[in-house]
Amino acid sequence: MPGVRNSEQVEAEHRGARARPWRWRCVRGAVAVAVFLAGCPRGVGGSAPRAEGSRGSGNGGAPVVVVREVLGYARRSWPVSTGVPLPRGWLPPGASVTLTGTGGPVPAQTRLLARWPDGSARWLLVHFQADLDARGERRFALRSGTPVPPHTAVRVKDLARAIDVDTGALRFAVPKGRFGILENARVGTVAIVPGTAVTWVEADGKKIPAAAPSAVRLVEEGPLVAQIVLEGRYENGFAYRVRIFAYAGQSFVRILHTFVDVLNAEYTFLDRIALQLPVPLGPQPSYRAALEGGRALEGKAPPSGFVFAQPDSVEFRAGESTKLGRLAGWFEIRGREVAVAVHAPFFWQEYPQAITIAGDHVTYELWSPAGGRAKVGAGSAKTHEVVLAFGPAAEGGYPSMPAGSVVAYPEPKWTFVTDALPNAAPPQEATGLIEKAAASFERVVRTAETERWDDSGQVQCPPPEKERPRIGFYGMFHWGDWNFPGYHDNTKGCDAWGNQEYDFTQALALLFAATGRPDVFTHLVAAGRHYADVDCIHDSGRLAPWAGMNHPKNPLHFAVELGGIDLGHTWLEGLLSYYFLTGDERAREAAAGIAEYLARRISNPVVGNPRQFGWPALALAAAYGALGEERYRRAAVEYARRGLRAHGPARAPGGWKMGILADGLAYVHAISNDPEIEAWLRTYAAAIAEKRPKDPRYYPAVAYVARMTGDAKLAAVARQALGRLSFGSWGKPFTIAVRTGFRISALLARRAS
Repeated sequence: MPGVRNSEQVEAEHRGARARPWRWRCVRGAVAVAVFLAGCPRGVGGSAPRAEGSRGSGNGGAPVVVVREVLGYARRSWPVSTGVPLPRGWLPPGASVTLTGTGGPVPAQTRLLARWPDGSARWLLVHFQADLDARGERRFALRSGTPVPPHTAVRVKDLARAIDVDTGALRFAVPKGRFGILENARVGTVAIVPGTAVTWVEADGKKIPAAAPSAVRLVEEGPLVAQIVLEGRYENGFAYRVRIFAYAGQSFVRILHTFVDVLNAEYTFLDRIALQLPVPLGPQPSYRAALEGGRALEGKAPPSGFVFAQPDSVEFRAGESTKLGRLAGWFEIRGREVAVAVHAPFFWQEYPQAITIAGDHVTYELWSPAGGRAKVGAGSAKTHEVVLAFGPAAEGGYPSMPAGSVVAYPEPKWTFVTDALPNAAPPQEATGLIEKAAASFERVVRTAETERWDDSGQVQCPPPEKERPRIGFYGMFHWGDWNFPGYHDNTKGCDAWGNQEYDFTQALALLFAATGRPDVFTHLVAAGRHYADVDCIHDSGRLAPWAGMNHPKNPLHFAVELGGIDLGHTWLEGLLSYYFLTGDERAREAAAGIAEYLARRISNPVVGNPRQFGWPALALAAAYGALGEERYRRAAVEYARRGLRAHGPARAPGGWKMGILADGLAYVHAISNDPEIEAWLRTYAAAIAEKRPKDPRYYPAVAYVARMTGDAKLAAVARQALGRLSFGSWGKPFTIAVRTGFRISALLARRAS
């Protein structure tokens, strides 16, 4: 736990790292469902117990949260956060909840994420702390009742000059009149950060600081978690949003730093993005840096400073030495009186990054010059995560960082029963559809680790001598997405990225909800953040007419030279599911941005192929269900009506894109009961049942009509399509199969439930 370890504990961890070389490799995940979650390979805590998905809640209809420690380290008062789905009417407006474990009530803090149409809670974000044995599992039930207060609470004072935070173990301030992430941080009587932690960007050799924030907001204020948000601009015009999380009784903070290119230029080039922490370490501080799959690197920083850099996913630099390998993003630094630990999840995956250690500061470079210049497209964004832990120095010890993986998730059976996560897989599919999806996911990950592509930053393939060949889908703008297989594929330019095509994020969210696998969750976080930041178009002068919408598949993700948006490549369910499971507000905002664009776009005539009506209808219906905005429902109905009038059901099958239109109409009918849409769907389902096309994408709407009418023959036709699913070994077929299969399976199971 945060604090200071003695030399025996440090040496014991070294022995553990040598005996278990995967230990550091697994410490790489993001903090969202469970604090400091790691994405570990299967066989190292990667898969949930198979029986988990088939158990009942066993708590009289109460939602159950499963918490598992998967790396073999005991936890005490460990911070955990997870989204919890609730059935309609279970928690009325104004009602409160209490969390219980085997020992009785557990202090908890909640935040409402979504409501049902009747006003009752649909999703709650639940924060609590748990004691866990090494590789242990615990279950907690959520019930209506008055929450119990914690023994130690985060105390926050929102003052005119700053927001002051006291976790009981760490005190610091966030200033309002100037930019500062942390100021005057203290652990007990020891001043760890006597100054102000700041960030800056660098372009053409010029350091560009962050200007004073336009807003400093207290979003959550305890008692277990406090969240502070800073919003403003860098002096070059880039926007920033910094989210700071503090936890009761803990001496660490979690920081999510987002920059947004809101400039008018087509591309902007940056040399560096850095966060600097002033720390009085003194001369030659000691350090320890974790390596993936190997021993930690240890030594003393020279007076001139010491740099760890990861310029790509293959090599790293330690001082003047370059070696094959990957830095795990885990750095522990000890000076004469103070000690600091820095954990940057996705450090090597989101290369180039670096850490500089000097006598009076530690600098984390979110983009390091070691990787050249960053080519930032207009309207794009990027979020980096870093955790900072503090403590007084002790001989032979460092401030302890969270040393492994804890995963928390709502019990899969409960998630399905609530209907709060659309298309969640029924538990009876655990030995069929879910296992096939999980096996496909593992193949997708292996493909993403080995596929070759060009990172020269060109839209069209450059001459061979200008290429920058890479192996694996890594890099600041790429991690979380998938690329079309085949080096120099030349589909829509050179080495086009999928940009989450057919909603890769949603496929991962559905698979995680069905299995609770930590490795799936790690990739879900990467995909959700990537989509919300890189693949969505944020407001900028050049792209203002498209603001809010997502890019179609493109090289560089945001290569607008090849054309603008494509309504046939519109999806937002994954953003909403990721938001429900994690509470990440950027995902909700991105989903709302897409919905707002689509709602505006309906005022202009929309003419195109069937999926250019189907995907917008589906997206708007999902947005209405999650966000409750009536204008989304009206726009969804309008897209559906225009689509069905342009493409009559008698044409079915008429190409697989008709299946997308039909499913979009099914989504809209579920929120409207529109008779014109229902008549179209009935005719379509009958035509598909008669002609039996092979592509499974025709059949979700057939399953919907079977559920609506109780037609057993239609249900049998739809279920036969599940056997024809081809999950494949890369992002696109995996996503198609998971979305289609889980949708059909959920509809048919709900008909029988």
